[in-house]
Formats: sequence, structure tokens, C-alpha cells
Amino acid sequence: MVLQADGRQDCQEQLDRVIAEKDAVIQDLLEAKAELANLTQELQASNESLKKLAQTDELTGLNNRYYFDRRIDEEIERADRYATPLMLLLIDLDHFKQVNDVWGHDTGDQVLVKIAEIIRQQIRKPDILARWGGEEFVLLAPQTALHGGKILAEKLRAAIGAGHYGEVGQVTASIGLAEHLGGESYGSWFRRADQALYQAKHLGRNRVVSYTHDERMPVARVHLEWKSVWDCGNQVIDTQHRQLTALANDLIDQSLQISDTDKLTQSLNILTEQITRHFADEEKILEQIRYPDAAQHASRHRSLVRKMQRLNSGMQRSEPKPSAFFAFIMDEMLVGHLLTEDVLYFPYIRIQGGGAHGSQKPD
Repeated sequence: MVLQADGRQDCQEQLDRVIAEKDAVIQDLLEAKAELANLTQELQASNESLKKLAQTDELTGLNNRYYFDRRIDEEIERADRYATPLMLLLIDLDHFKQVNDVWGHDTGDQVLVKIAEIIRQQIRKPDILARWGGEEFVLLAPQTALHGGKILAEKLRAAIGAGHYGEVGQVTASIGLAEHLGGESYGSWFRRADQALYQAKHLGRNRVVSYTHDERMPVARVHLEWKSVWDCGNQVIDTQHRQLTALANDLIDQSLQISDTDKLTQSLNILTEQITRHFADEEKILEQIRYPDAAQHASRHRSLVRKMQRLNSGMQRSEPKPSAFFAFIMDEMLVGHLLTEDVLYFPYIRIQGGGAHGSQKPD
């Protein structure tokens, strides 16, 4: 009986040890879990800090150009989808080089910080303000049409001019602004705002100039003149590229001379048909020469055609503005695609001496 009692006692002691060891393991796991949670929070906070640093101008604390470039496409897409106005303002400080030359860069930096804060106090929370570089700032104002943009720009110009900058004295700013046209590319929109800013500088500085819907560049400045160095060596493709460029230039000329929307729409339809036919012919040739990125190139064609058809349909309903369609043709279709993406297959064409059936038109 004693042995049995001792045996039970030994079993109980072993069981107690197992339970104690299990409790210790559980405690270790709980502590490890808590430590992991803390490390995860620290890592997330560190990542957020790094992300903020990557998107923030170190001097002024404003968004930087990288952040602005990331946001601009989102805002354009939202404005196009919901047909809401979107305003772009380019702000350039007048004669700021003199501030740095006379009072030094440290003083110049203090002025930039002060002006950044002045602008920030004048804008709304949804507005996106960024330091573009040097003494330039860029402001994106959602839900703001041209009239409201002018009021905002004048308010900013007045606030900057009324600021106190110590020994530097008064600092003024020139502002160029443009309202986004439905379907317009960012490049075309930015150039219009930049042209307005240039005009503000040219007219004497310390003023606001807007680029309105009805303003257009001189014909010679919006024409794309074909150059022989852009030929790939395939007769079909080169001929069609030249024809499309000529059609696009003719269409721009018509827009400056013809107020008949029906005639413009007819010309747009012809250009759309020619571009669609060219894409089909080009894709057939790229398959024949076994261009490795032929499928991706064809996918890009389909994307461009869809956008062109949407813009064309909008033209018939008087939206978007004709200038948006022409900006798409020049910036995205001709310059953006033909002179940027098409040139990637040129070496494959030339290796084969003009490509498969280079002098014959595809079926």
C-alpha cells in the first residue's frame, strides 16, 4: 500500500511538472506574441514615417513633386468620371533669385517656408498643394471651375504680396491657371497652365492669368511636322503614319476655321476610322515579324481606340470640348504612342529589311 501511495505521488509530481512546463511555454508564447505585436506597430510606424518623408518636401513640409505626380492621375480620372471641374494653378515667386543672391540661401529658405504656410492657410482641405521645385508651387483644386479658380488665385497672390518677410521686404507671385477639359491629358493641361504662367510673367509679373477654353495656340505651334528619321522602314506603316499626322494637322486647322460642329464631327469620324484601320494593319505586320511585345502593343491599341471612341461620342453631345479631343490626338495618339511606343519595334522591322511584305499592303 505504501508503494502504491508513493507511486501515485510520483505520478502527481510528474503531472505537476508537465503542467508547470506547459504554463511556462504558454507564458513565453504570450510574451513573444506581445513583443511581435509591438515590433509590428513599430515597423508600421517606421514605414509610415518613411512614406511621409518620401512624399514630403523637406524644407517646407508640403507635398513634394513625387506625391503630386502620384495623385494627379487619380484626380483627373475622378473628375472625368463624375464630370466635375478641376483646376490647376502654377505659382511662381517673382525675381526670387535676387532674394538668394542678396540675402543668402538661408534667408531665401525662410521666405519659402513662410510663403508655403501662407498658401496652406488659404486653401481647403481637399486641395492638393505641392512644392514643384525651387520657388515654384503647384496647386490642384477639385470641384473648382475657372471662375472660382481665378478668385482663389487672386486671393493667393494678394496674401503672398501682403506677407512679412523681414529684411527681404515684399515678395510677389505670378500665377497661371487652367481648368481641366474632360478627357484631356495631364501633359496638355499642364502646358496650358504653364503657358498662362508664362503670360503672367511676360505681362509684368505679380498677376494672375488664366488659360480659358476658347484660347488656342497658333496653328504652327500645334502642328506635328513629320520627320524622315521617324520612318521605321516598312512602307505600309510609314505611309499610314504620315497620313495620320496629316489628317490630325488638318483637323486642327478646321477647328480654328470652322464653327460647324457637324463638319468637325465628320472629320473626327474619318480620322477615327483611319487610326483603327492603321492599328489593324500594324498589328498584322508585327505578328509577321514576330515582334515579342506584339500582344502588349495590340492591347495598348485597344485602350487608345476605346478612349478615342468615348471622346468622339462626347463630341457629338458637345462634351468634352474639341480641344480635349485634339490634345488626345496630339499628346497621346501621335506623340505619346506613335513616337514613343511604336519606335520600340523599329529595330525588328529594320533587321528584316522593312519587315514581312514591307512593300505590300496587308490583306
